Amino acid sequence: MVELEDITNTLILAGIPLEKLEDNQFIVPLQHEIIANIPNTDLVQFIILKTFKRILIIFNTKQSSIKVYDHFKTTHDDFTTGYSLHDYSSFDINDNYLELPDNSRMFLISPPASPPIDFNYDQVEEEPNRLQIYTHEELQEIMKDNNTDFENLVTENLKKTKYSNNETSSSKRSIMDFAKEIILNDSNDDSKPKIILNPINGENDHLIGRAIQSFRTSLPPKSVFDELDDDIIDDGDYS
Repeated sequence: MVELEDITNTLILAGIPLEKLEDNQFIVPLQHEIIANIPNTDLVQFIILKTFKRILIIFNTKQSSIKVYDHFKTTHDDFTTGYSLHDYSSFDINDNYLELPDNSRMFLISPPASPPIDFNYDQVEEEPNRLQIYTHEELQEIMKDNNTDFENLVTENLKKTKYSNNETSSSKRSIMDFAKEIILNDSNDDSKPKIILNPINGENDHLIGRAIQSFRTSLPPKSVFDELDDDIIDDGDYS
């Protein structure tokens, strides 16, 4: 027996398999049963919650929910029928709408700035550049074709002496007046990556490569999660 204070305008039908919630042969007759037990002027909200395997039925009055509750209790044993914890029949939306606070000062927002006086409204936007460059070689080829001076500059740079941290003769350590390169690599194998530096001209530039080799990158700090497996981390078990 349901106590009078526990009666609300919302019924909850629980324990319904997902197959029935997706089957119109179960839903449509159930809706007809609800309509047959309430007045024609009463409105009903029928909500299917597939995730929770439940159905919410919201009535305008408690009298309608009582009639449908008694009907389901006597005719259906394939699901459970109960009332919701809260009653929304006496809910007055006019007393709960948002209001602006009372302020003694109003802040006005300025409109966006207008275009400058000499702005050209008839100017048409240029179309996107149709020339697509994907590699460094393509970019270098375009610059060579458009700028002969650049080609001469590249050719001149390729002839300059390249310093290396490897043992070289003193003749290759001469000071150049133009841009120089210091190549940091552990061997003369061209297949391995290299670090190229462009230092400022100086008498001790040939020592930079050897000096940099003395600085090693330190290991990153160890995390408390390094020794944990992925499965343990996913489960939230950090003990």
